[in-house]
Parts: sequence; C-alpha cells; structure tokens
Amino acid sequence: MSQFKKLSANLKQFGEAKKIMAAAIVALLLSGLAFQNCSVPATSTANSLTSIGAKMNFPYDSQIDQIAYMSCNQMALGSYDASAYFGFRVGAYRTGSGVEITTAFMKDKHVSGGSISDQSALLSHVAAVVGAHPQLAVRSFSNFQIPFLSTAGGSGTEGRDFTTFFTPMDDPNFAIAVLTSAAGDGVKYARTDTPEGARFEGTIALNNSWASVTGLQQSINSGAAILAVTYQGQSGTYQARAPSDYGLSANPSGTSAFGRGYQIQFRQPVGSSGGYPINTLASVTEISLETRGLPSTSSTWTCDPSLQFRILRSNLNADLSQAGCNIGVDNPSDPKLAIVRNSFRVEDWYVDMVNRCLIPKKAGAGCYAQNVGIPANTPPTMAGGNTYPNDFLTYNIASPAYPPGQNNNLFVEFGSICFR
Repeated sequence: MSQFKKLSANLKQFGEAKKIMAAAIVALLLSGLAFQNCSVPATSTANSLTSIGAKMNFPYDSQIDQIAYMSCNQMALGSYDASAYFGFRVGAYRTGSGVEITTAFMKDKHVSGGSISDQSALLSHVAAVVGAHPQLAVRSFSNFQIPFLSTAGGSGTEGRDFTTFFTPMDDPNFAIAVLTSAAGDGVKYARTDTPEGARFEGTIALNNSWASVTGLQQSINSGAAILAVTYQGQSGTYQARAPSDYGLSANPSGTSAFGRGYQIQFRQPVGSSGGYPINTLASVTEISLETRGLPSTSSTWTCDPSLQFRILRSNLNADLSQAGCNIGVDNPSDPKLAIVRNSFRVEDWYVDMVNRCLIPKKAGAGCYAQNVGIPANTPPTMAGGNTYPNDFLTYNIASPAYPPGQNNNLFVEFGSICFR
C-alpha cells in the first residue's frame, strides 16, 4: 500500500512538471511573437515593408563640413574645366560628417532590435526615400521649391543652377553601409558603376554673368536665398523632397523640406579697398529645412581670412610677379592645406598658402574668361573683341576696383572657404 501511495505521489509530481513545462513553452512562444511584432520580421513581404515605410519620416541626415566659393563670372557652361572652376562646392570630408541614420528611425518600434538585413530592407521601402538623391542648389528662403537660376525665367540647368550628386539613397547596399558606419560618423563615399565611385560632394556654377553673380551674392546676404542640400523630388529636376509630399506634414512643401540649409554672409575681401564687391565668404549658419530652426546636431562654422585666396589668370611670370605669388610644392605640415585641397584639387591648382594665391595649372578659359594669358597691366580684350583702354587687372586689392565696363581697374576674383 505504501508503495502505491509513493507511486501516486510521483505521478502527481510528474503531472505538475508537465504543466510547468507547457506554461514555459507558451510564454516563450508569446515573447517571440511580441518581439516579432516590435521589429522587422525576416520574412516580411515587399507589401508589408511598403505599408510600414509609407508612414515613416525621412530616415537619413546628411551633413557637410566644408563650403568653398569662387567669385568668377562671365563663364559660359562648357567653356571651362568644371573640376577646377565653380561657384559653390560643398562636401563631407572629415569625421562627424556624411550621411547618417536619424535617431528617430533607429528608435522606431519596427526597427529597434531588428537585424541589419531587416533594417536595410525597410530603409529601401520608406516612401520618402524611394527615388531620393542628394541635390545642391541655392533656393528661395520663402519657398524652398524655387531655386535661384542664373538665367532669369529659365528652366534651370544641371551643373550650373543645381546638381544631383552622390548615390541613390534607396539602394539596399547603401543602407547597409550607413547602418554599419562608425558611431558619430557618416558615409562619405559610395560605390557606383564607375571605378572612382562617388563622394558626398556637390558643385554648382551660377557664374555665367556679372549680373547673376552679384544678384546671387545680394540675395543670399539679404536672407532672401539660402544654399541648400536637399533631396531630388518625385518629379525630378530641382524639386526639393518635402514632408507634405508623403502626408507627414500639413505645411506646404515650399516652407518645409528634407535636408539642411546654410545661411551665408558675404563680405569684401579682408584687406581690400572700399570699392571691392562682397565676393568672399564671411559666415555660415546651419538650419534644418524641415523645421526652419537649428538642426538636432550642428557645429560652429569658421570662415578664416587665411582661407581667402586671390585667383590668378595664369601661371605666367607676369601674373606671378605682379601678384607676388609663388609656385611651389605643397607643404604637408600646414594643417589648413588639407582643407584647401578638398575644394581646390592638386591637379588643378598651385596653392600659395603664404601669399594666399590660387594659381591655375592648366591653360584655357578660367576665372577671368577672355582674359586668360594676357600679361598683367595690359588692357583686357572682352567679348566681341572690344577693349576698355584704361581698364587693368591689378592684383593689389588695396587699389580701387570696379565692375567690368567702368573706366577703372578690374577687381580680383577670390576663392574662399568655410569649414566646421
């Protein structure tokens, strides 16, 4: 009898153990389902990813760390070397800049805890990302959809009025590169179908006429226009992608866009006479185009007068002597030289850091258009073969200078840089 009781007790304990094990299995299954509901399932279909992505904000934050400006004018697009001469050149070159994932995206319940593969798949299906491509332009501050055009009433020209650069942002391989980049640093280089790939760097000209250059400087200085890194819109060309395009904001697309803006102030060249135009960079303030306020992360920009360079017409002895500039070998110990070389390539320019000169290495049309190769202090020949008998190009910026066509000295053009 005692053996029977003992057997019954053992069976009872076994039954309780089975109940506990069953409960544990159910709890484990439920927790697994809960986890699957909070992250991107590995087996998600394209339809489910599209449905989730339709409601998500733009997940990328692109930051540049350098802006260079050249005040050259009267340069027809296609008549000069576009790698050497430009209006604005912006780029991401140092640690802390480039393309990063926003904190809001990583904290989203559909993203947090998911694998890199699942997260990259979702990134490629975010509606605001599909077809997105970084773009550089100067835009109206009152309406971000209106770019500053070098030809009034024109339709805008790629490479002159705006430029689409880097790589399409809906590429899953690009998404993986950004997701796996070092914390606090962004992607600055992307693989493409060309051997050289793509840098996060954009260039626009806006230098085809004296009127367009001075109009640009005045519009930016007044706050009416802003240099902007946005993303090409759904209709292509120079439309700026905006939250309202995807039902993410009630604000009109003209008042809010994805990307960052750079409010610039120009000044006369440091050390110049009172007659000089405002043709060098003086300050930069960075804003979010989405909120029109300070971005979530920003840094102080520096526009050092030591990064203000006179641009020579040529490397002929007459120009070098009159400007007091020298051709030499780069000094790698100068920490500012690396900054300069980001914008002014070694294959295009000699850089005199002491006398602050940019000296072209290549022959052909340059910053002074028809005046290339003319010895200093001789009357320049302008378009149509006309000359201004008393107009001379002098590199002495302390001398009075006036716009072309007026009976006095021509002013020197400048290249200047701001960085953060």
